Amino acid sequence: MLFNSIDFAIFLPIVFILYWFVTAKNLRAQNVLVVVASYVFYGWWDWRFLSLIIFSTILDYTIGVRFSKTEKPNARKFLIWISILVNLGFLGFFKYFNFFLDSFVTAFSFFGTQIHASGVYKERSGRICRIRPGRNCRIRCWAGCLGRSGERHERA
Repeated sequence: MLFNSIDFAIFLPIVFILYWFVTAKNLRAQNVLVVVASYVFYGWWDWRFLSLIIFSTILDYTIGVRFSKTEKPNARKFLIWISILVNLGFLGFFKYFNFFLDSFVTAFSFFGTQIHASGVYKERSGRICRIRPGRNCRIRCWAGCLGRSGERHERA
């Protein structure tokens, strides 16, 4: 679901009305609604990434509970740094991994060294694909292929 889609134009008013009018007196219900609506929103885009969001939610909630129970400044700093590093690690991997991989392959091909990214996952046309090296780059798509799995694409 994108912010500029008709799905979001329907989703947002429903969540807004539920938040302000149905659960107006109950803070816990509002919090649960926001979490569930967030999972629905992100799951609408690609349900496979929900496990990352759920893991991040559980980790941050657990760290928040332990943070409120400890009084030691060093322990609090350690807990905050765990949360920051794990969440930035997820962001860095899923947002920048392919960029750095492509840059690495391009840099070495500049020197005449041919590097094949075997077993590396790349996003292609909104589908997650696995690239297998060979004379022709064999791509096997796991999601959204509609019977087009195993397409062959010429390598440049």
